[in-house]
Amino acid sequence: MWPKLADVFRKFDLGEAAILPVQLYRHDREKPIERTVGPVTVYQNRAHEN
Repeated sequence: MWPKLADVFRKFDLGEAAILPVQLYRHDREKPIERTVGPVTVYQNRAHEN
């Protein structure tokens, strides 16, 4: 799922944003979710804005 979703986002101009995979954790915040998931975090680095 992740590579296909990332390919869709790469078709668009995201400016200085990035596509990053994320690790999901269970409610206890210690045990990672072991199945394959496709979430994406898109952020924009605002450090260079005037």
